[in-house]
This record gives sequence, structure tokens and C-alpha cells, in this order.
Amino acid sequence: MEDQDDKKEEVVVHQKFLETALQQKDKVKDCLSRNSQALYAHIEDCKKSEKWQLVLNKGGVEVYAPKQKENTFCEFLTVTIHPLSPLEVFSFLRDNRFRTEWDKNVSKHMRVADISISQDTDLGCDLTYTRTKPIAGGLITARSYLNMRKAYYDESTGTFIESAVSVDEIFSEIPERLDDSIAARLHLGSGGLFEPYNGGSHCKMSYLTMTDPKGWIPHSIANKVMPQELVSYMGLMREVMTSEKFPYKVLNLDKNCSTGSKTIAAAEKKNKAK
Repeated sequence: MEDQDDKKEEVVVHQKFLETALQQKDKVKDCLSRNSQALYAHIEDCKKSEKWQLVLNKGGVEVYAPKQKENTFCEFLTVTIHPLSPLEVFSFLRDNRFRTEWDKNVSKHMRVADISISQDTDLGCDLTYTRTKPIAGGLITARSYLNMRKAYYDESTGTFIESAVSVDEIFSEIPERLDDSIAARLHLGSGGLFEPYNGGSHCKMSYLTMTDPKGWIPHSIANKVMPQELVSYMGLMREVMTSEKFPYKVLNLDKNCSTGSKTIAAAEKKNKAK
């Protein structure tokens, strides 16, 4: 009975944010669009800036962080090469069905809703909920994220761009706890690039994470344990994608809205040609 009550409360919480998002479509669109447009330049600046440094290079994964921790949240840029096309890697991450099976750090993951924002939406915008498991030997307990996510495809470069941010960065406050775990924040500026590499047969994935884990944990401890967690995540992701254990769906853009259907179709055609 207790589990049923928890599920009802979870649905109510998600429904509240979904209704608000639908009421403020234009605000959501403008915020995520600006973030996506600035993301490419910002990621390149992080890699080249003297204010950022390589803090871990392991297993083909590079993790960068600011030399001086000026913000109250954790900032990391993770860069790696996956032996699959950008379309395949992006599709894998967008397929929500197997996330809790392959990702050892996630106990719940769901796409709450697909939100059609406007006619010029490329790959759509959605509301997602994720609950993590404790990491670093339980030092950092379970966290919940309720995020808005929007993606684009740049046909000129063959790059997929994803922007993600906690809903409270756009339109609404999140309670301190969600689903009986601490509600963490993903700050505006977070997101990833999925670029063609090695003639398009591989994907260069660059993901910028700007997160506040909240709770009692000092940011100094979170900053210390996160690089190894990011390396482990990328390594696991690569292993799972290439194992074919989880038959993820490669995006079919014809099922997406307006220009999205055209851009994804173009992406599939370009990758097949390569």
C-alpha cells in the first residue's frame, strides 16, 4: 500500500510540472534554444581556456574542470570517442527503456512527457525524471532530477546538440525532496555535443555538466569524487552500446514533428552514406 501511495504522489508532482511547462511553452523554448545555441562555443572555450584544466585522463575519457572553483555547483566537461556514429550514440541515450538496466548509478528513469513547443522544434522537448543510486561508497546518497531536455541536429556539421536543465531554472521551484530523495539541480548551460569523428563512423561526445547535488555534502568532496564517476559512466556506456545486449532504437525522424522529421532523416542518410 505504501508503494502505491508513493507512486500516486510521484504522478501528482510530475503532473504539476508538466502542466506548468505546457502553460509556459514559449519561455521553455526560448531558454533551451539560447542554451543550445551557446553550448558549442562554450564547450570549445572550456577545452581551450586557461581557466580550465584536465583533471583526469583514463580509459579514453578526458575530464576537465575549472582551476578555480568560483561557483557553488560542480562543473565538469567530459570528452570521449565512441565507436559508433553520432546518430547511434544520441539514439542510445534517448532510448529510455533500458537506462535502469545498464546504468548502475540509476534506480529510476522515465520520460514524463513529450512537449511539443512550436512548429520549428527540431528533435522535440521533453520532461524527464531520474533518480540516482548512492555513489562513492554511499558518501553521496540518492538524488532526484526533474529536467527539461531539448535537442537539435545541425545538418551542416552532422552534429547533434542536446540542452538540459532543471525545471526550476526556467519556471518553477522544486521541493527539497522528490520521491523520498534529495532534489538536485542541473544548471542552465548543461548539455552535450555528439560530433562526427573519423569520417562519421565514430562519435566525439562532449558533455558539460553543471550540477548542484544539494544536501549536506560539501562541494569539495563532490568535486573530488565526480571525475572518476564520469569516467566510469562513459566507459560503461561504451561497453553497453557496443555489446548489442540492449536493442536500442535508432531515431526515426519521420515520427518527429515538422523540421525535426527532415533533419533526422538527413542525419540518417548522411550517416549511412559514411
